[in-house]
Amino acid sequence: MLVDDLSLVKPLGKGSFAEVFLALKQGTNEKFAIKLIDKEFAADPIVKKYLNSEIAIHKDIKHENIIKLYDVKETSQNFCLVIEYCNGGTLFEGLKTYQKIHNVPFPEEFVQYFMRQIISAVKYLHDKRIIHRHITLDNILVHYDSEEDKKNQNLIKSKIKIIDLGFARYLKKGELAYSTLGS
Repeated sequence: MLVDDLSLVKPLGKGSFAEVFLALKQGTNEKFAIKLIDKEFAADPIVKKYLNSEIAIHKDIKHENIIKLYDVKETSQNFCLVIEYCNGGTLFEGLKTYQKIHNVPFPEEFVQYFMRQIISAVKYLHDKRIIHRHITLDNILVHYDSEEDKKNQNLIKSKIKIIDLGFARYLKKGELAYSTLGS
Protein backbone atom coordinates (compact mmCIF):
# COMPACT_ATOMS: atom_id res chain seq x y z
CA MET A 1 0.00 0.00 0.00
CA LEU A 2 1.17 3.51 -0.79
CA VAL A 3 0.41 6.71 1.12
CA ASP A 4 1.65 9.44 -1.21
CA ASP A 5 5.40 8.73 -1.45
CA LEU A 6 5.49 6.31 1.49
CA SER A 7 5.37 2.53 1.01
CA LEU A 8 3.92 0.55 3.90
CA VAL A 9 6.38 -2.28 4.54
CA LYS A 10 5.18 -4.22 7.57
CA PRO A 11 2.90 -3.89 10.60
CA LEU A 12 4.54 -2.64 13.80
CA GLY A 13 1.60 -2.71 16.16
CA LYS A 14 -2.12 -2.44 16.65
CA GLY A 15 -4.11 -0.58 19.26
CA SER A 16 -7.79 0.02 19.97
CA PHE A 17 -8.01 2.90 17.54
CA ALA A 18 -5.32 2.33 14.93
CA GLU A 19 -2.74 0.16 13.22
CA VAL A 20 0.89 1.26 12.89
CA PHE A 21 3.12 0.31 9.97
CA LEU A 22 6.76 0.75 9.06
CA ALA A 23 6.91 2.93 5.95
CA LEU A 24 9.76 3.74 3.59
CA LYS A 25 9.93 6.98 1.65
CA GLN A 26 10.30 6.22 -2.03
CA GLY A 27 13.64 7.27 -3.46
CA THR A 28 15.41 7.68 -0.11
CA ASN A 29 14.23 4.66 1.92
CA GLU A 30 13.98 6.96 4.95
CA LYS A 31 12.00 5.14 7.66
CA PHE A 32 8.80 6.42 9.23
CA ALA A 33 5.94 4.89 11.15
CA ILE A 34 2.42 5.48 9.88
CA LYS A 35 -0.53 5.29 12.22
CA LEU A 36 -3.64 4.41 10.21
CA ILE A 37 -7.04 5.33 11.62
CA ASP A 38 -10.06 4.03 9.71
CA LYS A 39 -12.23 6.95 8.54
CA GLU A 40 -15.46 5.09 9.33
CA PHE A 41 -14.26 4.51 12.88
CA ALA A 42 -13.04 8.12 13.14
CA ALA A 43 -16.48 9.38 12.13
CA ASP A 44 -17.68 8.57 15.65
CA PRO A 45 -17.78 11.93 17.50
CA ILE A 46 -15.78 10.64 20.49
CA VAL A 47 -13.06 9.07 18.32
CA LYS A 48 -12.95 12.21 16.18
CA LYS A 49 -12.49 14.33 19.31
CA TYR A 50 -9.54 12.20 20.49
CA LEU A 51 -7.95 12.15 17.02
CA ASN A 52 -8.22 15.93 16.61
CA SER A 53 -6.83 16.43 20.10
CA GLU A 54 -3.90 14.07 19.41
CA ILE A 55 -3.01 15.96 16.22
CA ALA A 56 -3.33 19.39 17.86
CA ILE A 57 -1.17 18.36 20.81
CA HIS A 58 1.47 16.82 18.55
CA LYS A 59 1.67 20.06 16.58
CA ASP A 60 2.20 22.00 19.83
CA ILE A 61 5.03 19.91 21.28
CA LYS A 62 8.65 19.15 20.55
CA HIS A 63 10.64 17.02 22.98
CA GLU A 64 13.38 14.47 22.40
CA ASN A 65 11.53 11.83 24.44
CA ILE A 66 8.13 12.22 22.80
CA ILE A 67 7.48 10.75 19.36
CA LYS A 68 7.45 13.35 16.56
CA LEU A 69 4.50 13.84 14.25
CA TYR A 70 5.77 14.81 10.79
CA ASP A 71 2.58 14.97 8.76
CA VAL A 72 -1.09 14.05 8.56
CA LYS A 73 -2.29 12.53 5.30
CA GLU A 74 -5.51 10.97 4.06
CA THR A 75 -6.38 8.08 1.82
CA SER A 76 -9.87 7.13 0.73
CA GLN A 77 -10.16 4.84 3.78
CA ASN A 78 -7.78 6.20 6.43
CA PHE A 79 -6.36 9.15 8.25
CA CYS A 80 -2.59 8.65 8.30
CA LEU A 81 -0.31 10.11 10.95
CA VAL A 82 3.28 10.05 9.72
CA ILE A 83 5.43 9.74 12.83
CA GLU A 84 9.00 9.12 13.86
CA TYR A 85 10.13 5.50 13.54
CA CYS A 86 11.73 3.82 16.56
CA ASN A 87 13.72 0.67 15.86
CA GLY A 88 13.80 -0.97 19.29
CA GLY A 89 10.20 -1.95 19.97
CA THR A 90 8.38 -1.18 23.19
CA LEU A 91 9.93 -0.88 26.62
CA PHE A 92 7.70 -3.80 27.66
CA GLU A 93 9.26 -5.99 24.94
CA GLY A 94 12.73 -4.82 26.00
CA LEU A 95 12.05 -5.74 29.61
CA LYS A 96 10.74 -9.20 28.65
CA THR A 97 13.74 -9.87 26.43
CA TYR A 98 16.19 -8.67 29.07
CA GLN A 99 14.54 -10.86 31.73
CA LYS A 100 14.60 -13.88 29.41
CA ILE A 101 18.30 -13.46 28.62
CA HIS A 102 19.56 -12.46 32.09
CA ASN A 103 16.89 -14.05 34.29
CA VAL A 104 16.59 -10.79 36.30
CA PRO A 105 14.66 -7.55 35.81
CA PHE A 106 16.36 -4.38 34.59
CA PRO A 107 19.17 -3.25 36.89
CA GLU A 108 18.59 -0.05 38.85
CA GLU A 109 20.98 1.84 36.55
CA PHE A 110 18.71 1.06 33.56
CA VAL A 111 15.57 2.03 35.45
CA GLN A 112 17.10 5.36 36.48
CA TYR A 113 18.22 5.98 32.88
CA PHE A 114 14.70 5.33 31.52
CA MET A 115 12.94 7.22 34.31
CA ARG A 116 15.01 10.37 33.73
CA GLN A 117 13.83 10.40 30.13
CA ILE A 118 10.20 9.58 30.96
CA ILE A 119 10.04 12.19 33.73
CA SER A 120 11.61 14.79 31.43
CA ALA A 121 8.90 14.15 28.83
CA VAL A 122 6.05 14.13 31.37
CA LYS A 123 7.32 17.33 33.00
CA TYR A 124 7.48 18.96 29.56
CA LEU A 125 3.87 17.95 28.88
CA HIS A 126 2.71 19.13 32.30
CA ASP A 127 4.50 22.46 31.86
CA LYS A 128 2.38 22.87 28.72
CA ARG A 129 -0.71 21.87 30.77
CA ILE A 130 -1.06 18.58 28.87
CA ILE A 131 -1.82 15.27 30.57
CA HIS A 132 -1.02 12.03 28.70
CA ARG A 133 -3.46 9.70 30.52
CA HIS A 134 -2.15 6.44 29.02
CA ILE A 135 1.53 5.95 29.82
CA THR A 136 2.27 2.23 29.86
CA LEU A 137 5.35 0.19 29.00
CA ASP A 138 3.65 -0.50 25.64
CA ASN A 139 3.37 3.25 24.99
CA ILE A 140 7.07 3.85 25.47
CA LEU A 141 9.31 2.99 22.55
CA VAL A 142 13.05 2.37 22.46
CA HIS A 143 15.29 3.74 19.73
CA TYR A 144 18.92 2.80 19.11
CA ASP A 145 21.24 5.10 17.16
CA SER A 146 23.38 2.21 15.94
CA GLU A 147 22.53 -1.23 14.63
CA GLU A 148 25.24 -2.71 16.86
CA ASP A 149 23.59 -1.29 19.99
CA LYS A 150 20.24 -2.62 18.78
CA LYS A 151 21.69 -6.07 18.04
CA ASN A 152 23.31 -6.24 21.49
CA GLN A 153 20.24 -4.71 23.14
CA ASN A 154 22.47 -2.06 24.68
CA LEU A 155 19.55 -0.32 26.39
CA ILE A 156 21.75 2.14 28.26
CA LYS A 157 22.61 3.65 24.85
CA SER A 158 19.00 3.81 23.69
CA LYS A 159 16.57 6.70 23.73
CA ILE A 160 13.05 6.48 25.13
CA LYS A 161 10.09 7.91 23.19
CA ILE A 162 6.61 8.27 24.66
CA ILE A 163 3.90 7.52 22.10
CA ASP A 164 0.12 7.44 21.76
CA LEU A 165 -1.22 10.86 22.64
CA GLY A 166 -4.72 9.71 21.69
CA PHE A 167 -6.06 10.23 25.22
CA ALA A 168 -3.91 13.27 25.99
CA ARG A 169 -5.61 16.57 26.66
CA TYR A 170 -5.02 20.09 27.78
CA LEU A 171 -6.08 21.14 31.27
CA LYS A 172 -7.11 24.69 32.07
CA LYS A 173 -5.53 26.33 35.09
CA GLY A 174 -7.11 24.88 38.24
CA GLU A 175 -8.97 22.17 36.28
CA LEU A 176 -8.79 18.52 37.33
CA ALA A 177 -9.37 15.47 35.14
CA TYR A 178 -11.69 12.81 36.53
CA SER A 179 -12.21 10.43 33.62
CA THR A 180 -10.63 6.98 33.59
CA LEU A 181 -9.04 6.07 30.26
CA GLY A 182 -6.57 3.66 28.77
CA SER A 183 -5.25 0.55 30.46
